[in-house]
Amino acid sequence: YLNRRYAEPVSIDELARHFHLSRQYFTKLFRRVVGQSPHAYLTAVRLREARTLLEQTALPVQEIANRVGFADPYYFTRTFRQHLGLTPTQYRGRAAEWGRPCDR
Repeated sequence: YLNRRYAEPVSIDELARHFHLSRQYFTKLFRRVVGQSPHAYLTAVRLREARTLLEQTALPVQEIANRVGFADPYYFTRTFRQHLGLTPTQYRGRAAEWGRPCDR
């Protein structure tokens, strides 16, 4: 569900309702099965998709942020840097420089 709808605004309540579970039980079950919270998982999916777009397109960072579900490009840049150690622009430059994905 999250892998298909990562670009849309998704709430824990919406996810729980979709699977006919309470919010608390859904979160507990998700963490047990996946190993991380629904929010952390969704962020990881969004960042993975952003990396792909940065490597394979010339879209502006703001457009990429929007396409992967971040309404605020500044929050996207901050989150990207926290998780990957580089800004999206730095990541794109390194990926182009090395001719391959830039893994930290």
